[in-house]
Amino acid sequence: MENISFLIVDESAHMVSVLKVLLRAFGVRQIEECYDGNKAYDAFQAARPGIIVLSANLSRVPSLELVRRFRDAKNSSNPFVPIILVTTDTNAASLARARDAGVTEMVRKPVGAAELQCAIDAIVHHPRPFVSAPAYFGPCRRRGDADYHGVERRQIQLPHAAVAAKFAPAFPPPASRALESATAK
Repeated sequence: MENISFLIVDESAHMVSVLKVLLRAFGVRQIEECYDGNKAYDAFQAARPGIIVLSANLSRVPSLELVRRFRDAKNSSNPFVPIILVTTDTNAASLARARDAGVTEMVRKPVGAAELQCAIDAIVHHPRPFVSAPAYFGPCRRRGDADYHGVERRQIQLPHAAVAAKFAPAFPPPASRALESATAK
């Protein structure tokens, strides 16, 4: 994972510290930090991270508004960037709003090593295609093998296949020693 850069966006220095410790335990070496939601988009454009870890609880700008800006295909430096939302609010309506904004994966606070590793593994080892529809651009919201039988109005794009192929050697398998050592501490 040392070849993938991460951007952590969280106003809490403690939470950023916890996330950095976990990511470093997984082998991540390139970590940018942003403590201000208003500066997060500029940090994203400048750092061009491989994955964003975003707090759902930003006070200055709504997190889901940031997700939509990251996903803006016309202005974003990488609208396909995977976004992991870290949240305390896991009710169905909140999860649906995050999904509909374009969040790739969600992790519940307090964040544990296993949960964060699973989110990263899902992004790298089981990437979802991106969908371009009139009111949505982001990872496919359909999970599992459920067959859709309606009219197909979406355009499917596959950016993550190249990303996964490029970084696959850097990502340990789900039951890795990095995960075991991070959870043992």
